[in-house]
Amino acid sequence: MIKTDPTMLVYNATEQPWTDDYGVIVSPHRERAICNLEPRDYKIENAMLICAAPPLLKVAQKLLLWMEECMAACDFNQDDMDLYHELRQTIRTAGGFSSETHWWQGPCICSACSHTWQGVVEIPVEATSPQVPLECSECHQMTGGPA
Repeated sequence: MIKTDPTMLVYNATEQPWTDDYGVIVSPHRERAICNLEPRDYKIENAMLICAAPPLLKVAQKLLLWMEECMAACDFNQDDMDLYHELRQTIRTAGGFSSETHWWQGPCICSACSHTWQGVVEIPVEATSPQVPLECSECHQMTGGPA
């Protein structure tokens, strides 16, 4: 099971809410232009999507963590797993993961029930093992870690 370290989720967007001022997407109090849509390309639907992007990223990150919590308790089918991986890739494309990460994979053991498994988690580049406890697939407690 993949487990995302929540500290690897980043959010660096300009202060919100963003609003559409006839093709100029602006931050609150009109202090900063986020982007300018060309008049010939301006569509209200594009402006609405751009303005909604920051909260959509936040919700996607929360949904990713929630899906990972549910994976052990629910029987995820292939469509569910495909959706999960699509969500991870979309968050990565939107800049929602720290760029200084890599995957750690190794043997894990649960300190509550002694169950062992092969763990996979995204961790900071400088780390040698996960910084957060991993969920045990047997007892579903957050007491697992590198063996």
